[in-house]
Parts: sequence; structure tokens; C-alpha cells
Amino acid sequence: MYDAADIAGLNILAEVSDLSAAALQWGIDKEFTPEGTWTVVYDMGATSAGAALVRYSTFDGKEGGKKKTHGQFEIKAVAWDEACGGEDMDMVLVDHFAAEFDAANSPSAPALSSPRAVSKLRKQARKTKEILSANKEAPISVEGMHEDHDFRSSIKRSEFEKLAEAAGIKACATAPLRAVLERLPEHGVTLGDIEVVEIIGGATRVPFIKQALSDALGGRALDTHLDADEAVAMGAGLFAANMSTTFRMRKFGAADAAPYGLEVDVHDPAKPGERKPLLPLHKRFPVRRIVSIPNATEDRAFTVYHNVSLGQKLPPGILEPTVAEFAVAGVKDAIAKHDGVLGKINAHFAVDNSGIVFMDKAEYQVEVFDMVEVEEPPPPPPPPPPKKKEDKKKKGKKAEKAEKAEKAEKAEAADDASEAEAEAAPAADEEAEAKAGRRLLADETLLEDSDGDAEVPDAPLPADEPAEEPAAPPAEKKMRERRRVFRTPLTVTESKRAVAAMSPDAVKKSIGILKDLAAKDEAKRAQEAAKSNLEAYIYQIREVVEEDEGVRAVTDEAQREAFAAELTEAEDWLYMDGADSSTSEFDAKKEGLKATGDEWIKRAKETVKRPAAVAKAREFVDAAKESLASFADAKPWIPEEEKAAFAKDLDGFLAWLDEKEALQAEKKVTERPAFAAAEVASEVKPLDFRLGKLKRRPAPPPPEEEKELVNATDAETDENATDAETDAETDAEVADAEKDAAEEAEGSAAEEADAESDAESDAELRRF
Repeated sequence: MYDAADIAGLNILAEVSDLSAAALQWGIDKEFTPEGTWTVVYDMGATSAGAALVRYSTFDGKEGGKKKTHGQFEIKAVAWDEACGGEDMDMVLVDHFAAEFDAANSPSAPALSSPRAVSKLRKQARKTKEILSANKEAPISVEGMHEDHDFRSSIKRSEFEKLAEAAGIKACATAPLRAVLERLPEHGVTLGDIEVVEIIGGATRVPFIKQALSDALGGRALDTHLDADEAVAMGAGLFAANMSTTFRMRKFGAADAAPYGLEVDVHDPAKPGERKPLLPLHKRFPVRRIVSIPNATEDRAFTVYHNVSLGQKLPPGILEPTVAEFAVAGVKDAIAKHDGVLGKINAHFAVDNSGIVFMDKAEYQVEVFDMVEVEEPPPPPPPPPPKKKEDKKKKGKKAEKAEKAEKAEKAEAADDASEAEAEAAPAADEEAEAKAGRRLLADETLLEDSDGDAEVPDAPLPADEPAEEPAAPPAEKKMRERRRVFRTPLTVTESKRAVAAMSPDAVKKSIGILKDLAAKDEAKRAQEAAKSNLEAYIYQIREVVEEDEGVRAVTDEAQREAFAAELTEAEDWLYMDGADSSTSEFDAKKEGLKATGDEWIKRAKETVKRPAAVAKAREFVDAAKESLASFADAKPWIPEEEKAAFAKDLDGFLAWLDEKEALQAEKKVTERPAFAAAEVASEVKPLDFRLGKLKRRPAPPPPEEEKELVNATDAETDENATDAETDAETDAEVADAEKDAAEEAEGSAAEEADAESDAESDAELRRF
């Protein structure tokens, strides 16, 4: 209906009730039997309460070509009260405290007349109700509630329960559960057959609500296996994953039930106002229904209503029982198409997975009867003659000779007969030609007589031709009646929908609202996370300050007492005035506490890390100076001025380190340290890098002039040398080559040793 760009990726697979979602969440990970398991799911949220009777069982399916058993559930009965929830209990407290405020302060206008006062009081009343769920008495405090008057009071749980029962909350909370239990006999089930009575929803945490539900069950204990707040959301997510092809999950059947009965008015002129049942109450869906109007000659309208004849409630927000009206047109054209033959209108209604009713299609159906010939089936072919069994007995030699002789005699007789036939052939041909001439003469005479309109007697047939037999009479044809059905599509127009379809502009507006709500949800999650992080840090740092010996060693009693008071103040603010602060306010409060707490923890760690870092640094300087001294023999090509500069930098580092240690010696352990272990590592790092480069520096190559002189001398020697001298030089060259190879091996070993030394230096540096 709408373009993908219009709905911006919004993809609604189906609508599902909160009770069905919770039922799926409860049963998805359990095993059931074909006999069935009966449960009751009860949900009481902020604005409504409901209960459902659920039957769990199994069904057989195929998965990967193999038979497999899967679980499923069916909603058998459902009842609810859309005007009974946790907010009604909040309003009981609001009315009670507002009356108390007016009596104590005598404002010029009642507190309930001020929306601002009601909003502030309602917010605190909700917190008071939550405290009463775990305590027998709870306070309430509202700053600047109305006309610059503060309000403080308290209430006992017993008093609150009396107020709620007087307001009818107890009765309305248990009504859906009692209504479901009354339908148990319809399914042949008793209360003892109910395995679980699962309760969800935030309002079910209130003690007197739990007690009222238990009393309605005859004192039976309630079950709380599901998360009271998230069960519906989790179940809805499982529904979507089960319907989508993107996700793969455990297959589980789900059959929801129609929460409303439906009936239809076909607007029959003979029976005005008559309504026929279309969908019974608690019928499982999806489902289809066909409503027919026989001998229809005019277009018709079909109006669908909620069935309120049995006291059924209308959906929340719906004031009229009309669901929708469907106009069906094109009947006269359909009749004319079939030469005036009357038929019937078939209206195909459907209820989809979301429980929404619509007319899938409408047709004009005409039936025509005529007679057609029955074709006789061909006679079956005759059965083949039975085959003779061959004689499988073995014959003797004499029998074989007799058989061969008999065959030879038969062959000679056949040859004699062939010769006799050949001799008689000319005579036979002459006789045949004579007969043919007589027939031709007779035909010509008949032809002439026919042309002259003369009466011709029947010519006698030749003696050698048989007379023709008379033709058999034709068989009587068999007929049967044939029924043919013709269906012509009709036009369907929908109108008067109780909840009208959204226009493209309304869809775009709704998407904007959803995005705004999503942004607010994200901000709310960030706010809750910041609040939780602040609370966690307060508990954590308080425990560290009180129990960690390292932190206590670097702080005095006065510092710890001041910080403890700061933590207590932040905790009180978190639960009272700052409970609804913004994310930035929570983060700022936490950073203020961390400035003190984290600094103490760091100071305690430095008492151990700093001396170790100083010791390692001094060991490095000593090792570096030893390496510089060894370079005089091991690496004479390194310039003296470069070694002197590096030695000077090492001495400068030692001077800096001595200065820092002197400053630290003047500090108290409760003061901020003069330097940290990380600073020492930062100073050592460039020195270690320079030392490594010196260790890895190779010897320089010989100058180019020396190479040319050596090459010229070798050439002159080669020209004047004798054979013996040449051999001697060859031996000398081999010896020199071996010597060079040995020196190269020693150089490689030295380089490997330098590399190992560099690796050790790097490892020491990383310890800082």
C-alpha cells in the first residue's frame, strides 16, 4: 500500500497480544506431550489487567527431511479489564495525600486543581507505593508542592490496602482471572489440571494484589518464572523471529484466539437488521469464512459488527460496535454475462494473524446443468494365447536321426509342390482375366441403363463372391447430466472501518513520532546507565577506602572522613533530589568523586611501582656505560665524540633522577608524589633506543682507492707468475676465503648477541 521510502524500513509482521507474547516466552524452552499442558497467564500492568487460559501440546513436522516433534500453544479463553492497573493505585495515594495536604495547609485552591501539584505528587506517590511493596510503612516528601508549601507525610501498608480495596482495585484486579476460571468446564478442565499460574506485570509486585489473586485460586501459590517487566517484549521478539525468514530459531506453533465475537448483516430487504454469526468468541485465527446470498440480483453491502449480545465489551477506545462495511458491486454485469441465469454472491471473509477482519474477495457464482454423451470405454484387448511348454526331455541318438530324415522328406515334398504350382499358374491367370472381363461388361451395361433411366434388374453375382450381410442397427447413445460452475469476480469497497487505515502523511508523521520516542528511549537508557555507574562507584570506592591497606597508608584519618562525608552526600542526592537528574549531571558528580578516589588509588600503587622503576633505571645506566666502554675494542669505528655525547646524556638522566628522588624524600606519603614511575620510563626510553642503534651499527666498508690498488697488484702478479706460483697463490686465496668466512661467522654471532641484548633492554623498558 505504501512505498518502502514512505515507511522508512518499518516492517510490521503481525500484531500480538501481551498474553500471547508471554505465553510464547514461557513455553519456548519446554517440552510437552500430545495430551497437553494447561496454564494460566495473568498480566497486570500500569493501565490494564488480563488473563488467558493456555493449552500447550505438540505437533509433528519435518525438518531436513526427517520427522520431528515441535511444541505449540493455543489460547483457549481470554478476559481483561482495560481500566484497572498500577496507575489506579498511584491515584489512590494521590487523592489521599492531596486531601491531607489541603487539610494541613488550607491553600486558596485545592491541590488537585493544579496540574503541576498533581504531577509532582503523583511522581512521589509512585515511589511510596514501591517502598510499601517491601516495607510496612513508607514516607513521602514533595518540595514546593503547591502555593510554595512543602509536603511531608507517611502511610502504612495496611492503610494503603484499605484505600485500594475501597476504590474497587482488588475486585477489578481479580475479575479477569475469575472469568477465565469460569470457562474451565467448557474445555473439560478443572483448577487441579492447571499446572502453572504465571503472573507478570509491574503491578503484580504489590503484596495485596498477589494475595487477592491467590485467594481467587483457592489459596494456591502463584508462579513467577518470567521477568515481570520484560516477558511481553521478549515474547513479541520471539514471535517476530518465528515469522521472519532472517532469523533461525526453534520452531514453535502459536495459535491466538479471537478476543471478540463478530457478526455480519447482509442487508437482506426481506429481513432488515438481521445479523448472522461470522466469528465466534475465542475462535483461533487465522481463519476464513464464506457468506453466501442465493439468487442475488442486486449489489449488496456487508456490515461487520462486534457481537455485544452476550455482554461482550468493546475494544478500548471503540464507542460503536461497527467494525467495517464492505460494498460488493458488479452483480448485474455478472448476470448478463451468463444470459440472465441467476446465481449467488460468495463473500470471502478472513481474519489474519493479527486478528484483523477483512474481505479477501467476492464472486458471483452461477451453476449450469446440461446433458452430455457418455463415451463408452474401448473393449479390452483379448488375452494372448497360452504358450506351449517345450519338451525339455533329452532325445536319444536314434530319435535325432529319425527326426532329421523326416525333415528331409518334408523339404523334398515342398519342392515338388512348388514346381506343380508354377506349371498351373498360366491357366489360372487366363481364367482370372476372363472373369474380370465379364465383370467389366456387366458394369458398363449398368452404367448405360442408369444414364437412360431404364429399370435394371439386379445382376447375379459371380458364383465365387459371397453375398453382403445386412448392416447392424446403430447403438443407442448414453447421456448424463453435467454440472458446471462459473465464477465472476466482483468489486469490493471497504468503508466505515472502526480504526481507519493510515494515510501516507499519517504514516510519515507516525514514523517521526517513533523516531522521537526512540531518541527519548536512548536518552533514558543513557541516563539510567550514568545513574547506575555513579551508584556503583560510590559503593566501590567506599569499600576501597575502608578496607584497602595501601590506600589507608597514603591517607590520614581527616582525609578519609571528609571523603566519606562527600560520598554520603552524593548517595543521598542520588536517591532524593538528584534521582531524575540528567546524564551529564550524573557524570559530573561521578568525575568529582573520582578526582579524589582515583588519585588515592594511584598514590597507593606508586609507593610500590616508583622505587622499582628507579632501581631498574639505575641498572640500565650502569649497563649502558659498560657497553660504551666495550665499544673501544668491539666497535672501534664508532666516533669518540658520539660515545662521549651519549655518556653525557646518561649522566644528565642520573642527575634528573637524583633531583626527583630528593624532592620525593621531602614529601609526605599523604601528599601528591613528586614524580611517577611512568615518568622514569619515559626518560629511559630514548636513551635505550640510542644504545640499541650503537650496538647494531656495522663496520664501515674499505675506501675505494685501496680497492683499486689491490686489484691492480693482483693483475700484474697473474701475468708474470709461473705455474707453481699460480698454484701457491690459489692455495693462499682458498685460505684467505676460509679466514674471511670464519670472520663473517664471528661477526654474525656478535650481531646475534647484540640483538639478544637489545631484546633484553626492550623487555626491561616494558616493565616500566
